Amino acid sequence: MVDKGNVPIVPNNEQNTKKCLCPGCPVYNECMKNNDELLFCARGRANCEFEKWGCKCPKCPIEFEYKIVGAFYCEKGIDRGK
Repeated sequence: MVDKGNVPIVPNNEQNTKKCLCPGCPVYNECMKNNDELLFCARGRANCEFEKWGCKCPKCPIEFEYKIVGAFYCEKGIDRGK
């Protein structure tokens, strides 16, 4: 885990991209897919509009691995810890 105050806790890397549940989330839409947006906990919030429902973040293996707690990273963006 990386925690240096202003540094994202979740690394934006290929390993985490493969684990990311965003593409299977009910919130994930064509706009996000077309813009190759995912791994919002590491990359930041979505640039697309979306309907906020059925978030899968709390079940994501990345949340467990990096001990982050939250939902709708597509809305709030990067987790930088407390």
